[in-house]
Amino acid sequence: MNNEVTFVTGLWDLGRDKISGGFKRDFNSHYLPQFKNLLDQKINLIIFCDKSLERFIWQHRDPKNTVVINKPLETFKTNFDFYNQVQNIRNKPEWKNQAGWLADSPQSTLEFYNPVVMSKFFMLHDSCIMNPFNTEHFYWIDAGLSTTVNLGYFSTYNVQDKLEKYVSNLLFVCFPYDGNVEVHGFTKSKFNEYCNEDSKYVARGGFFGGKADYIKKFNPKYYDTLRSTLENGYMGTEESIFTILCYLYSEDISRVMIEGNGLLNTFFEALKNDSVVVHRPAKFKNAKIPTIEDLKIYVLTFNSCAQFELLLNNFTVTYPELIATKDKILINNSTERSYDECYKDIAEKYGFKIHIFHQLS
Repeated sequence: MNNEVTFVTGLWDLGRDKISGGFKRDFNSHYLPQFKNLLDQKINLIIFCDKSLERFIWQHRDPKNTVVINKPLETFKTNFDFYNQVQNIRNKPEWKNQAGWLADSPQSTLEFYNPVVMSKFFMLHDSCIMNPFNTEHFYWIDAGLSTTVNLGYFSTYNVQDKLEKYVSNLLFVCFPYDGNVEVHGFTKSKFNEYCNEDSKYVARGGFFGGKADYIKKFNPKYYDTLRSTLENGYMGTEESIFTILCYLYSEDISRVMIEGNGLLNTFFEALKNDSVVVHRPAKFKNAKIPTIEDLKIYVLTFNSCAQFELLLNNFTVTYPELIATKDKILINNSTERSYDECYKDIAEKYGFKIHIFHQLS
């Protein structure tokens, strides 16, 4: 088990067995078996759920690596700040009629669908604050992820151990998406305005996260973006908000692109094979990776040639590459000029090209 990573999930019966078509899923026959697959993984796991699920959870989990947070479904009505806006938008005919599939979708037909999925980032943030396993990295993972992802990636290939190699900030896995009318129900023209450009991809909500510091940093940004879009009458799902953040804050967000079908299995396969291609933040795209040749060393001295030479002798033994650098600068801050000559000799011996003397007044 990787003790440097905490995974966060949540599960509630939203009533998907009551909707029609391809969106219909039974909680007991579909979600619980998929949830069990996740519970069987030897990972640190924080679970938000209704109290009725606790018995099922403890049949498969150990308290040593599990924390269960009792969060009844009704709390998404009382504690989710944008519950009313979500209900107003999803019941508007003009919103439902943007696309043929939208009226029958979960975000349209189910009262709690968007309040729950739009709270994923908040629950991930709360987990960072609690940090019961004292880890630096946190990832949201959908309770039903094994519907499309073989969780053998975790149990057999230990992909969780490789996440730190690729993620140093906040990671979203994205897939190409060129909708002309809407993005998950979010009007495309307005979506582009929020993104500040014509959007070409969508960020997945089934798996995302990164370093705790970045999750804490982005929690208010996520909140403000969600508030702004809903107050202005535009709504998709949590993935719409994640995508806007990716466009607006590319300097702090890393992206991994997967295939157009959006299946996260592609990402985990690449992680298993150490072949993940990360779209680096904009500020790093053309940055030259520093080498030892780029290093500049400044040494400030004061009335002690012996101490200066001892430092350089130690460097010669323990860090010879530092002594080998081209730009080494000595700042002689001595108040007695009797030290100037010995400092000059030592500086020349070790290749200090600039020898600056303190000027006495």
